Amino acid sequence: MSILVLGFSTLFPYSFLSLWRYPLINALLSAVAFISIVSVQIYRYTRVSDDAQRQQTKWVVLGMAAAGAGYCTFLLTNLLQGGL
Repeated sequence: MSILVLGFSTLFPYSFLSLWRYPLINALLSAVAFISIVSVQIYRYTRVSDDAQRQQTKWVVLGMAAAGAGYCTFLLTNLLQGGL
């Protein structure tokens, strides 16, 4: 579902149904997606995984956190330099 919405928004950025025209809705959908991903990882870690899978989950979460930190650093640097 989200692939269709984001694909439509990317292909037709100036249309009436584009999410880029509605930044609040875009931010809320992004927050819901992020919270869902984190919730699934926590559930999988605590309820489903054995020891080896828990170690793999730790590495995946560490990689995602490092990528997120790098992306936030890029955005902050770009913002401080005066452009977006």
